[in-house]
Amino acid sequence: MNKTQFKISRTYFIDNHFEKTPLIFKKGYVGQDFTWQELDSAIYASQSSPLGIKVFNNGPIEETQYCNKCIELGVAKKQLDRDQIYRELDAGATIIFDRIESLSLRIREICNEISQFIREDVIANGYLSFGDKGSFGDHWDTHDVFAVQLLGRKRWLLYYPTFPLPVPGQTSKNFKHCRPSTPQLDLILEPGDIL
Repeated sequence: MNKTQFKISRTYFIDNHFEKTPLIFKKGYVGQDFTWQELDSAIYASQSSPLGIKVFNNGPIEETQYCNKCIELGVAKKQLDRDQIYRELDAGATIIFDRIESLSLRIREICNEISQFIREDVIANGYLSFGDKGSFGDHWDTHDVFAVQLLGRKRWLLYYPTFPLPVPGQTSKNFKHCRPSTPQLDLILEPGDIL
């Protein structure tokens, strides 16, 4: 059985960490490992999803560069150009899955468990990349984030906030020069870790 294990109470989390300081749960997600086959299934399902996938490499890549339109069983859909996707990944691109919980039951279950813990609605965006190139550079998010590492490893550098509790519409673009020189946390997430 798959289960998230936070090992602290919701009250402790809210009082000591929520909107205050990052926290890592080593092996916070336990159970059967997420597999490349499950990821492949999500990629296949994305072709019929209105959200699809996006490819990002120093900015968004036009969908026509990696996706073709086709008809399957009388239904219009997108078909990913597998060779072009591989070329983009080799060149340092990141594949972005908006609302990946709609493409993967396992990821939906993880969202539900996090939602039960924090008592808030939870959605998931997925990111796939290879190599050590950062996907988006220094930035902040205007929403709360639980990063769940499902496959591979990822290095995270977290800095003290340059702008407290930003809301949608406020961006980090004009605050990059304010970033401290030393990170608050420098860590590697392994499969099963939750940040």
